[in-house]
Amino acid sequence: MYIDESTLEYGHNACPKCQSQGKDTAGDNLFYYGEGQGYFCFGSCGLVKCSDEYLDETKVVTKGERNLITSKDIDNLKNKALTAEQVAEIEAKTFTDIPKPYRGVPSEVYKGLGVRWEKNGNEVSMYYPITVVEDGNERVVGYKIRKHPKEFYSVGYVGKLGGFLNQSNAVADTLIICSGEIDLASAIYGLGLDKYRKSYNVVSSSLGEDSTATMIKLNYDWVSAHKKIVACMDNDEAGEKAFEKIKEVIDADKLHKANLKYNDLNDMLKNNAANEIANAIYWSPTPCKTYGLAASSSMFDKMLEVIDVEKIPLPPFLCGLDEALAGGIALGEVVNVVSSVSTGKTSFINSILMHWIMHSPHRILIISLEDNIASYTMKLSSRVSGVNIAALRTSEEKHEVLNKNRAEIEKYLVDENGAARFDIMEKVPPTLEELKTAILQSIKVYGTRVIILDPIVSLIGTKSLDEQGEWMLFEEETRRDYSVTWVNIAHVRKSGAGEKAHSEGGNFSEESIKGSSQISATATTNILLRRNKMSDDPIERNTTYVSISKNRSTGITGSDITKVYYSNATQLMTDFNYAQENNFFEGMTAQEVRGMMDVTKSTVEVETINEDSEIEDVEIIDYF
Repeated sequence: MYIDESTLEYGHNACPKCQSQGKDTAGDNLFYYGEGQGYFCFGSCGLVKCSDEYLDETKVVTKGERNLITSKDIDNLKNKALTAEQVAEIEAKTFTDIPKPYRGVPSEVYKGLGVRWEKNGNEVSMYYPITVVEDGNERVVGYKIRKHPKEFYSVGYVGKLGGFLNQSNAVADTLIICSGEIDLASAIYGLGLDKYRKSYNVVSSSLGEDSTATMIKLNYDWVSAHKKIVACMDNDEAGEKAFEKIKEVIDADKLHKANLKYNDLNDMLKNNAANEIANAIYWSPTPCKTYGLAASSSMFDKMLEVIDVEKIPLPPFLCGLDEALAGGIALGEVVNVVSSVSTGKTSFINSILMHWIMHSPHRILIISLEDNIASYTMKLSSRVSGVNIAALRTSEEKHEVLNKNRAEIEKYLVDENGAARFDIMEKVPPTLEELKTAILQSIKVYGTRVIILDPIVSLIGTKSLDEQGEWMLFEEETRRDYSVTWVNIAHVRKSGAGEKAHSEGGNFSEESIKGSSQISATATTNILLRRNKMSDDPIERNTTYVSISKNRSTGITGSDITKVYYSNATQLMTDFNYAQENNFFEGMTAQEVRGMMDVTKSTVEVETINEDSEIEDVEIIDYF
């Protein structure tokens, strides 16, 4: 969404993107930092523009698709969109009525789509309008031009922000998605020949059939609101590849494939089969729901695809788990991080996230039941700045720290293109079914592959055991079907009579996890954290002992495999041995410690775990 910055005032403003979604009723989500300094929405819409200086100087590199719309897309619309005068000039040299059907489609169909025509001698060019809605008004920003027979070019803006061709706000029973503008017109014409009553919308991507899946993601809510979705790609290799991408986005229960008799819809007109179009794309398309059957001949190639996927890397402070986890966490896992109340597990997982935000090759979704966006951002900013911002007394002090460290904080929020580095759920839906729908949308549309649920007990702890089991089945299914890795932050029950209190470092097992036994059983990895927060020794009081009680990946489990030290003064977690070697960073600032770690982290020794290890209680097991 393009924002005219001349309408913004320094400070809090209404966010038009949030308000278009029925949010930001207070009108203060968007903070504008001044000319050339960008803006940031503190809601959940992801609207952001970095400072000019940051965009010029930052060298941060991220992997994978991070956002469907970036600041570059918005700038393209702003810079390329036709003005009203330019649209008028094009209208003056073009016309809307053609004397005979073009490619079998009569003039009135094209006219209804807003198509214009230009004729130079024997050359005919078709102008398809690209529109955007701004401030509630639709305007033409560009034209996709097809010079007969098949030479394409454009004027003005033709891009992702223009939506589907022929898209409206109306939702029908059936959505038919065609491969191009000629097939779109052919579909409308063929459907009109059918005398029976139908409820449908017909659209096409303006960027070619290969971009259809991306356009679905950009308009996911509108697309998925239809009961039935029919993909009508060409009957060739390119069309099949486009259809495979569509299958990854749309629910199999809704998706159908058109039964085309020829290569495409327009070919049906050429072959005098116009009366068969409605049956092919509306009445009798082929359902695409499958039942998971696969031939054994494809198994080896599937295995190769999986092993080539990058792991989620371990942060340096967990180098002691390198051998046990084979260098990182793979996709398609359910990992429980388990600890008792108030032993620092949130700091532990947030420290992991700080590393993943910058280094994970896979998109992250954070579902926090304890933090809202503001409090989570404050915790992240505290770690970046090395100052506990929540502990500062005045807003002036907080603003001073934030402004001083803004450039560094921004690096954790947006990449060099102004795209969000991760997602956080602004408001958790009231029912588990609605939450499942939201998560599936995040997986399919935004490519989410890592989901942090903190804490799981707050989500399902009050539900029945059956409902808890159903939720864990959902995690298992998404893990298996979409290669999603779940990281659940789990609590344990209170220590029993005669046991050493968990708050004093007492041991516990994975059977102590609060809630259904399915939470532990579903996991592929259970990581247990314990800390004696009551110790008189400040070093011991801030040391976390890390055990692995379940590990399907490598089979390595063990008690107190590694230790982690947390420095309150610097808001940083480090490997215990590394902290010990550096006098627990006595008298050092967070920036000094972080700088030292950046230089030396590659030389921090990773303690090898094997059958001859000196670490006690390490067990190597088969995981089948």
